[in-house]
Amino acid sequence: MNSTVKEIAGGKWWKVDFHVHTPASMDYGKESREPEKEKQVTPKEFLLKAIEKNIDCLVISDHNSFEWIDKLREAMNELIQDNSNIAPVIIFPAVEINVMGNIHLLAIFNIDVEVRNLERIFGQIGFDEKVLSTTKSMPEVMEIVIKNKGIAIPAHVDCPSGLFETNSASEIKGVLNVDELLAFEVIGSEINNQIYKDSKRKISYVAGSDSHCIDAIGSRYTWVKMGKPSIEAMRLALFDNIDGVLRSDFYEGNPNDLKNRMFLKYIEIKQAKYAGRRAPLHIDFSPWMTSIIGGRGTGKSSIIQFVRLILDKKEELPKALQKEFDDFVNISKNRTELGMLTDSTEIRACIVKDGLEYNFIWKNNELYEMIGGELEKATGLSERFPIRIFNQKQLFEMTKDAQLLLQYIDSQWDSIGWRKSLDSTKNKYVDCMIRINNNNIKVNEKKRKEIALREIENKIKVFETEATKKVLDSQKEILIAEQQAKSVYRKYEDVIDKSIQLYKSVLELSENSLNIDKLDKESKKEIDQWESEINTFILNYKDAYEKNQVSFCQLDVWFSKLKVFKNKEENQIEMNNIINELKEQGVDDIDIYPVLLKQKDDLLKELEEYIRVEQIDEELKQERMTILEEYYTLIQQRYENRERTVSSWNEAGNLRITLLPMGNMEKNEEVFRNIINKQGTTFSSDILERNKEEEYSGGIVFRLANPENGNYLENYKAMCEELTNRNSSTYGKKFRAHLNNLFENDYSVENEIYMWLPEDLVRLELKTGRNKYISIDAGSAGQRTSAILTLLLQMSKEPIIIDQPEDDLDTKNITDFIVKGINEKKQSQQIIVVTHNPNIVVNTNSEQVIHMEFAGGEINASHSGALQDFEIRDAICDVMEGGREALESRYYRITKALE
Repeated sequence: MNSTVKEIAGGKWWKVDFHVHTPASMDYGKESREPEKEKQVTPKEFLLKAIEKNIDCLVISDHNSFEWIDKLREAMNELIQDNSNIAPVIIFPAVEINVMGNIHLLAIFNIDVEVRNLERIFGQIGFDEKVLSTTKSMPEVMEIVIKNKGIAIPAHVDCPSGLFETNSASEIKGVLNVDELLAFEVIGSEINNQIYKDSKRKISYVAGSDSHCIDAIGSRYTWVKMGKPSIEAMRLALFDNIDGVLRSDFYEGNPNDLKNRMFLKYIEIKQAKYAGRRAPLHIDFSPWMTSIIGGRGTGKSSIIQFVRLILDKKEELPKALQKEFDDFVNISKNRTELGMLTDSTEIRACIVKDGLEYNFIWKNNELYEMIGGELEKATGLSERFPIRIFNQKQLFEMTKDAQLLLQYIDSQWDSIGWRKSLDSTKNKYVDCMIRINNNNIKVNEKKRKEIALREIENKIKVFETEATKKVLDSQKEILIAEQQAKSVYRKYEDVIDKSIQLYKSVLELSENSLNIDKLDKESKKEIDQWESEINTFILNYKDAYEKNQVSFCQLDVWFSKLKVFKNKEENQIEMNNIINELKEQGVDDIDIYPVLLKQKDDLLKELEEYIRVEQIDEELKQERMTILEEYYTLIQQRYENRERTVSSWNEAGNLRITLLPMGNMEKNEEVFRNIINKQGTTFSSDILERNKEEEYSGGIVFRLANPENGNYLENYKAMCEELTNRNSSTYGKKFRAHLNNLFENDYSVENEIYMWLPEDLVRLELKTGRNKYISIDAGSAGQRTSAILTLLLQMSKEPIIIDQPEDDLDTKNITDFIVKGINEKKQSQQIIVVTHNPNIVVNTNSEQVIHMEFAGGEINASHSGALQDFEIRDAICDVMEGGREALESRYYRITKALE
């Protein structure tokens, strides 16, 4: 089969050229420049050209001849033998009959009918070789073809030799009265014959090349939906009209090209408690519509539970139904224990997305993905593959808890990207508030240092008054002069000490006489002369010392009388007066002045590091406001996207949805109480108040849901500001005190209030008449379920799996809502339905029908295929109440084909 997806289960689209001539037609080659050469084409060349054109099925319809049917069959077998990879071209034997009145008719028969039988049938139509026309009318010939299980299609009806080119109104009416007339071969876009329009017949239009040369094969063709090509499959496809046939003139591309469609391709179960024990239970799904049928207890719903398990969809179930699912996925240790799994259970599934296959394996309570031939733990399936699964109980629960719809409302817009932006904004806000808090610490430190600096400067100022400064300056000068005087004193004190020592040494030395009696006279004479001079020096020194000895003794008296010491005494008196004054200013130590000066310098240097804290504080406050505006914009975006989705849904169906922003008071109360750590009913009058009738009547949460000014967002902003205003008098004193205490001990609580996003409320109403609605709670179970199901079918193009939607529904609801909805949506999304109702299977023209049975202690898929398959039709009749009636009712014009 020609398809971008190699294997499509059940019905799929086959490329059919409905009108092909071979050299067996006498006028073959008329379109070629070399007619005689054209007639020499071999059957293999003929088929290879069809393969080149990607044709799946050829309707070989030579003029009044079946000569090339067996030739093409044999040639096709030889081509397959030569190349096993070649895609076989299916040959539908047919004939183009020239009916009385020169109207052409295509008579198409099953692919395996022998030529001798075809010739026998052809003999029944009364063909006159002399005039090359039948002796019977078009309606008569058609009835003969149909009676012999063929399909009769008037050829090129809007062109010469076509039905509507005849002038015989009776002939046209006669053809239109043929009950099993299913299709016309049409060359143009529409048939403008008034008789035909008045008949209001639902007839399919097909296209064929009417090729009379090899190159024209496949120049026009029709896509036909069939499981496997057969005359029965073609008959049903033609009856289904646009759901069964697509003309090449009006459809571009390949309808089997599913690269833009996501779908569950198959699931396979091994070693479950009641499935896949002897051999894997393998279920293939159609990318369009799959119906799973079977009697009670055959495991139909179990297949959906296995799908839910491998797709990790438990959290989407209402809490009331999660226990049932938990029981299903329990590992059963014995026959009596609940659970469908064993220690050895393995589930495999394949999902196709963007033309690629993704393979998953569940085993040992872990989900893996096959990547590059290796198993890796799978993550994020819900986001990557948003396949939706519902059962009837779940649908009904959704009518009781409309909030469950929010997740599906949010699936219609980029709520995942929005959530990431929201989380990012929250993180930015928290980070900004941390920096604001840290900067506030610096601001406070700066203020403390500024206060300390002012105190130091005040103390320094006491030291730096005019009088104090003069005394302190004098003290400095006196101290310097005193040091200088003491230096002089120490110098001369040292001189006097050394002079006394020298005097004593001289006296001692001068009194010591030396013996020189052995010296010669001349030497003695010289020594005596030298000694005389020395003694003169000694006598002079002694005289000088003794004259100044009094002065030496009076050095201390002389030094103490210096004026500098008098100045010092006078300065000290002044300093004492200043010290007393400083003590009155709180300064105990006069020597602290230089310490204060150093402290001042140190503080000034430290404050230089805090120069920008106020500027940074302003910048951070502005950043905070910018982030809050981003946050408010995201809140508004959520509401607008939800409201846009709800509005589009309200345009169709019988369910009206109303979205109340921040209106889910029960949930919002719960979340707010968690933020402020006050559960129960404490502060009810401030948070959410109830009146005597137990109706909500006041409090923060109530006002959020019922803004007085009608603007929920402005009301929300004001509420956040009010809650975090420590001086607000709006609330009760105890509530205010509780909040302020929280803020004081944990500044993150304030952040949580600003980042608290109250939930919206969804309200559902059923349409009961034109512009008349009632609360969904007032509707019947059938009304409620059909309404919610209709809505779910509108929601998106993602696959949807529904388990027994017909429960609680009457036949009219099934026809009006389910069948209609499925037929509209299966063209754009995969739909899988477990059902007991034959009308769903038959009237949606389910491309894949899976018949489930329980035999040998195991769930089995006994048959699967399209409606054309006899086994499937038998199963519908046998296991589905009213199955035969449903088939006969839908296909009343071709009932014989279903026998």
